Amino acid sequence: MRSHGCCWRKVQQSLRFYSSSSSASRLLEFVDIDFPSTLRIRGRREFARLLQLNASDDPLLHHNAVHGQTIVSGFDLDTYLNNILMKSYSKACNHHGLYEESLEEGDIDYARLVFDALPEKSTVTWTTMIKGYAKMGRSYVSLQLFYQLMESNVVPDGYILSTVLGACSILSFVEGGKQIHAHILRHGHEMDASLMNVLIDFYVKCGRVTSARKLFDGMWNADITSWTTVLSGYKQNSLHKEAMELFSGMLMFGLKPDMYACSSILTSCASLHALEYGTHVHAYIVKANLGNDSYVTNSLIDMYAKCHCLNDARKVFDLFGGDDVVLYNAMIEGYSRLGTQRELHDAFNIFGDMRSRLIRPSLLTFVSLLRASASLSSLELSGQIHGLMFKYGVNLDIFAASALIDGYSNCYSIEDSRLVFNEMKEKDLVVWNSMFSGYVQRSENEEALNLFSNYSYQGKDLTSLLSPTWLQQLVTWLVFN
Repeated sequence: MRSHGCCWRKVQQSLRFYSSSSSASRLLEFVDIDFPSTLRIRGRREFARLLQLNASDDPLLHHNAVHGQTIVSGFDLDTYLNNILMKSYSKACNHHGLYEESLEEGDIDYARLVFDALPEKSTVTWTTMIKGYAKMGRSYVSLQLFYQLMESNVVPDGYILSTVLGACSILSFVEGGKQIHAHILRHGHEMDASLMNVLIDFYVKCGRVTSARKLFDGMWNADITSWTTVLSGYKQNSLHKEAMELFSGMLMFGLKPDMYACSSILTSCASLHALEYGTHVHAYIVKANLGNDSYVTNSLIDMYAKCHCLNDARKVFDLFGGDDVVLYNAMIEGYSRLGTQRELHDAFNIFGDMRSRLIRPSLLTFVSLLRASASLSSLELSGQIHGLMFKYGVNLDIFAASALIDGYSNCYSIEDSRLVFNEMKEKDLVVWNSMFSGYVQRSENEEALNLFSNYSYQGKDLTSLLSPTWLQQLVTWLVFN
């Protein structure tokens, strides 16, 4: 058994390491300062069990307490225990008290402290840390750790490579992803379907669809995920005809497209107004019993609406709508986009039904309704929608602000439009254009010119704001005034 004196010296070294970090102040509260006289000796297996307990009241507090005791027990450099500890810190408690894999800033800091303190790191150690940063959206740190890993004697496995490729996708870091691809080929990693799918997904998300397709065509073990990833890539990059050809190929090879594939191809059908192909997809969805999926139903409604078949869209909605805000939004958007008086009023009827069912509207609901009220030139409706947005605590984003400015401008309430415009802290070209067009359409030329001067003063591209018609109107006004 180890002597207390030797163990205490190691504990003092660990304490100096942890005390150098402001993140560890809470952790040090759990280190027994009267060590070794009051230390309750625990074994490695007991600590592992304690770390894996679901302490739902305050998991971080529980892990801090166990972590503190592992330090004073001399297990601070135990790779096995610290891997479990890092995983434990990488879990947060949701509002139901159940564990879920979602890191918070404080938790990842504790996990990083454990990671940095370990002189010997296993593949599991690196995987836990790289995955942790990727899950909380800090992809650049995942990449930094991966490059550190490459300088060590640890060989990255397929899981690490998949995680880092995902980080490259998020950052659109094409060169980094290519380097990882080259590493995979150079070191002869087993190219199973899951790793190939991640590579295809990386190229797709970085807009390199041709490279993705080359990889796909070279696969001998392509599964439904492989086909769906390429299909999604075609959709995301507006290659809708290619998407339709690929979907037909899936059916020809006897594959059964899943909900993700069906949702993607319906989006392509909507973009091309390919109603006939869309109805064939609808028939497959019914046959495959995929209609209960919210994303598929939403895509069906959107496809029929964009193909100007609102009656068919409404049939799908009435069949599957239920209490799903996504489907209500799709139907309201479909009605508000067509712009005829009857359809615009139908949008508000759907919204009334939505409220009677106590379904909470989202930002997209209000954006669609504002578009409808602008088309109806109804100041009363625009004002009511604006009020409801406050009631439901919906913050104005760029799209909602633009729709609200258009709504007020179309109702000859340019002052209210300007109030909304001034309320926006961040304005993009869409918001500026909405305000500018409101002034020009209402012949408020002096105000339009002042807004134009303000826009140009900020060093923005003037050609993007002025259409030829508006420019001619302003020039004419300047000449005669």
